[in-house]
Amino acid sequence: MLSILLEAPSSYDRNTSMRQNRQVYNRGFNFTGGTTAFSQGNVISNLDRGVPGSGANILKHERTHLLQNRIFGPIYVGSAALWYAVAIVYSVHMWWNFNKDPAETITKVGHDDSPWEIWASQYDPPGG
Repeated sequence: MLSILLEAPSSYDRNTSMRQNRQVYNRGFNFTGGTTAFSQGNVISNLDRGVPGSGANILKHERTHLLQNRIFGPIYVGSAALWYAVAIVYSVHMWWNFNKDPAETITKVGHDDSPWEIWASQYDPPGG
């Protein structure tokens, strides 16, 4: 396993990282199996979202998440985690009582309806 990781090609994007006070990776960690980017701290991971060269379309949106993290620090991280925890409880309720798909509910409530995501989407919509 370690040899696979060591031999894997780097997805570090020097052009969008160098002297920008951020680290950008075109592939990497995400929660959806590759269809979304993930930003935490000063790192943007999986920017290309499985489509090589598509990261430029969403970079400004992800930079907004980096700014949110820098301004609000632990409040940003803690409130985002709490928002997802509430979304999980709500999704179980919706599944149990109304037979709604829990994964779809978590995505809608936990991600799409998050105040942080709404802010970033209004500033620069994903893909815009």
